[in-house]
Amino acid sequence: MREIETIEKVGNIKDFYGIKGARSYRDLLLRLIRKYKGMNTKYGDTKDLELAGYTEGLLKEYNKYHTEVNAQVEVEGWQGTSSFELIKGLNKLTIIKYKRKDKDSEPDKITIEVFKEELNALIESIKRLCNEGTIDTRYLARAYCNVLGIVETDGGKNLYEGNFWDNFFSWRRMHNKFTLMLGALDKLGFIKYVGGKTTLLNNTFSVQTILQ
Repeated sequence: MREIETIEKVGNIKDFYGIKGARSYRDLLLRLIRKYKGMNTKYGDTKDLELAGYTEGLLKEYNKYHTEVNAQVEVEGWQGTSSFELIKGLNKLTIIKYKRKDKDSEPDKITIEVFKEELNALIESIKRLCNEGTIDTRYLARAYCNVLGIVETDGGKNLYEGNFWDNFFSWRRMHNKFTLMLGALDKLGFIKYVGGKTTLLNNTFSVQTILQ
């Protein structure tokens, strides 16, 4: 019997799934989830929520075996009506903001997790756009989405159809997360973020200096 030789080609998984620029396996899974949840229907793609759910399960299992360790906790005292608590992990920054309407009301607690890949995207955008002074948040937001390949909101709306900032601003979950990220970098002293504008104060900061 004639033997049949089989040659298997091992490719790059990021290229195989059409994902470019992923910096880690977690980042790859995050990008895949965004892709499956917000396929670009403009080009005939359809969302695949089942595959998105499966990939989220993989991410959950990955996080289980690659746990984050809280290396440091920084708490800022009450000033006015809001306060930040920053919990530093090996691969993420947890931002907790307490906000109250007035001094007599109970504070609302808002918690978000920002992974290294997201911090890297924001840092890259800030350093590229803020070297020559102050930059509006709208331009940083666009650069941030470009780095991470974010095209559509979780509601399926294309960010780049029409006015990008209006679309981004109305995407409350992402807009709130983005401004909290800027607020955290402000509290850590790397930038000055006030009035919707960002000024770079330290051009040498990195994810490592944020999470150390």
